[in-house]
Amino acid sequence: MISNLEIQKKFVILEAQKYNGMPNERSIVYNADFVYTENGITVIEDTKGYKTKDYNIKRKFVKKLYCTDGKTVFREYIAKQKPKKEK
Repeated sequence: MISNLEIQKKFVILEAQKYNGMPNERSIVYNADFVYTENGITVIEDTKGYKTKDYNIKRKFVKKLYCTDGKTVFREYIAKQKPKKEK
């Protein structure tokens, strides 16, 4: 049984930055489809039609930053592989 369901929860993977005299750099955020608790474990869950380059990079950061304590896991459901470009 799940509890504490959140939809489209944002995870900051890189804080906003400001450099000397330059405009602010926006933060980089990962939006999880679902976050919930299951048997005392926090589950970050995402569903995709297919994996994109951006998704792969952000997923790796989320797993490194948020899933190393043994109390949080990442689950993904991918419908299919990205279509290959015709040559």
